[in-house]
Amino acid sequence: GGDRRPRREREAWVQCENCDKWRRVPQSKAEEYSRPDAGQWTCEVSAHPRMNSCQVPQELEDDIIDGRIAMGDNCPFYDDDNLNPPELIDAEGGEDDDEDGFEEEEEEDDDEDG
Repeated sequence: GGDRRPRREREAWVQCENCDKWRRVPQSKAEEYSRPDAGQWTCEVSAHPRMNSCQVPQELEDDIIDGRIAMGDNCPFYDDDNLNPPELIDAEGGEDDDEDGFEEEEEEDDDEDG
């Protein structure tokens, strides 16, 4: 088998010891930190440049995270920039680079009454 594509990892979720937020990590990272000698996992330990601070909001609601964890081996793959819920991933049916699907809401800028 000459199939040399890098193995995609499933996502896992770890909880910060400082702020109690849940952070999405590759499964191998969660396993690494589940060992008794691993030390504490905190947001600062995260390799993800947008998620390595306790100031950053949690990516998903707790109950959504619970649902993803409950999927076990069928949970979504870990992709840095793709955090679609599993039902959206299934519905898309493939990698589509069409960016016209996003509707940007620009109403928040009108909120400055001082």
